[in-house]
Amino acid sequence: MREIKFNVHDNGKIYNVRAIVWYAGQIANIEIFDPEAPGGTRLICGNADNLMQYIGLKDSAGVEIYENDIVKLINTIYTDCTRTEIEKVTEFTGIVQMWQNCWCLIRPTANKGRKIQSLFCYNLKDSPEQPDSGTFEKLGNVYDNPELLEEGKGC
Repeated sequence: MREIKFNVHDNGKIYNVRAIVWYAGQIANIEIFDPEAPGGTRLICGNADNLMQYIGLKDSAGVEIYENDIVKLINTIYTDCTRTEIEKVTEFTGIVQMWQNCWCLIRPTANKGRKIQSLFCYNLKDSPEQPDSGTFEKLGNVYDNPELLEEGKGC
């Protein structure tokens, strides 16, 4: 079973979430760990837009991957099951998001005013059971590194 935890982006920083308070089916408050606040915690009022869920995976450097992180997938394709000869290596960079009940990499496009369109979906949840299927590298997140989303830079 994977660990359930969240981060939140607030005022230009990423904070660990300590608790989420719900009221009438909506998030009322998010309590975060903030070393600069009195007592080390503070409340963010009712904004879930910048809430980032941990997806249960770490990248090749051991960094936890969260929703809205920008991740590069390096996928090695072998010629056969012996995995002795590499046919090709592909790279795909996208934003980690939930799509059709699985964590996926979604590549942003400028298609008729839509900010994000699914061009390729790699089921991240199945990757730990298939270690040779690909490795991940966390490049940043959509809040702190929007430049990685520009065509030709990261995606």
